[in-house]
Amino acid sequence: MNNKLDQTFGSLVRQKREDLMFSQSELARKLNCPQTTVSRLEQGQRSVTLPELLSLAQALKTSVSDLL
Repeated sequence: MNNKLDQTFGSLVRQKREDLMFSQSELARKLNCPQTTVSRLEQGQRSVTLPELLSLAQALKTSVSDLL
């Protein structure tokens, strides 16, 4: 993804996480990744991989298409 897409995606992930009242640490545990990975994704500093996208959709109780 490019930087603008990464930032937009990250904002959406953050909103979905906050709607579920999950902390970044809680989401990271669900994804089996470090909290810093969630932080970097939400800030648009890191692109998401396909496996991460699938895991995020499941953890955030949404569909992949809703995240895209």
